[in-house]
Amino acid sequence: MAARLVPDTKPNDAMQMAVAAVHRVDYLLTWNVDKPSEDVDMPIVDENLKMVEEARERLLKQHGGYKGLCEFLFREDQARRRKAKLRKAKATASKRRAKTPTKRG
Repeated sequence: MAARLVPDTKPNDAMQMAVAAVHRVDYLLTWNVDKPSEDVDMPIVDENLKMVEEARERLLKQHGGYKGLCEFLFREDQARRRKAKLRKAKATASKRRAKTPTKRG
């Protein structure tokens, strides 16, 4: 709240962002988007909000509701983390092999 990233009137939004940051969440989805201030081109914003809402509906239908969508996102995140861990292990092993002196006979 002190950084003014979120309006004072939206403490719950600030809490969601804080929890996401602390837990290093890669994606934070929200459906309760208010319209921005007057200086924003509203037709573009309205069109983008409509696309987001349509995507949300497709995802919910595809995964059988919020619970199914959360389970899917959790599995995807776990798979992404496993792949990253494997890449890191391979890179570490490669560096170790490069540092190992070869025996000459």
